[in-house]
Amino acid sequence: MKNLLNTTLPKYTGRISVLLVTGLILFLAGAGVWQLQELSKDLPSLSVIRSIEPPRKTVVYSATGDTIKEFYREKRTIVPLSKIPTRLQQAFLAIEDKRFYSHYGVDPIRIIKTVWVNLTTNTRPGASTITQQLAKNVFLDNEKTYTRKIKEVILAIQIEQTYSKDEILEMYLN
Repeated sequence: MKNLLNTTLPKYTGRISVLLVTGLILFLAGAGVWQLQELSKDLPSLSVIRSIEPPRKTVVYSATGDTIKEFYREKRTIVPLSKIPTRLQQAFLAIEDKRFYSHYGVDPIRIIKTVWVNLTTNTRPGASTITQQLAKNVFLDNEKTYTRKIKEVILAIQIEQTYSKDEILEMYLN
């Protein structure tokens, strides 16, 4: 055993090891980029993201201007953020996403904490930010898969690039 530890390796062994590790890192990075591109193919375009609007009711009027019929799945009244009480906004942010104004659509601190809690306890808290929840509610289904979660992250980043934080909060609250 002592002789094995004292044996000197050929001088090119270190270079080969560095090249192999570098090649592996580059391969994994390339595979990751390729996978992101594949997952992004069926996501909405930026023009669709730029035109997010909550479902509204359709109203049919008579010639005199009277309402004849309303068609809707959800009867919504859009409320601007300025009309939503500040305390309600603060309470919502405290419960759902307390670092909303300091992250960029994805909260790495929350993800790490959630992974830790999931591994060490029987509780299963969520790690989605308000922006991720908006992306899921508007563009994705509710299936619980890693693929959907990655798509949610991609969309959240695109939404954050397109809208201000206040606009995102207003859309989510409506």
